[in-house]
Amino acid sequence: MNEPRPTMARKIATLSMLFVLLLLFTAAFVWQFSRAVGGNTLSWAYVAEWPVLSIYACYFAYQDLTGKRREKKPSHKSRVREELAEEALTRYNKELAARHQVSTPPLAGEDSNP
Repeated sequence: MNEPRPTMARKIATLSMLFVLLLLFTAAFVWQFSRAVGGNTLSWAYVAEWPVLSIYACYFAYQDLTGKRREKKPSHKSRVREELAEEALTRYNKELAARHQVSTPPLAGEDSNP
């Protein structure tokens, strides 16, 4: 679903937040890289993580700036499941209605006790 274009204030806020995040991610990348080169092998995983998070932040900023959102289309399987669920619910409701309409005969002596 395409949402309306964002306002100028929203664009400035999004770009400002992206700029701050990219600065922080770059600083974290440099820090982890220096630790990894210094011998901390676990830091190599973080060296790979910070650029991925930067790309992720850019992707969401792009979506926010363009006003584009991905619309999830229901798959054929989900539509079939919904139809089956509706049919099962209808059958269940009919069964409950039929059970409710059946009157059970009173027990012996039930009417005689006040």
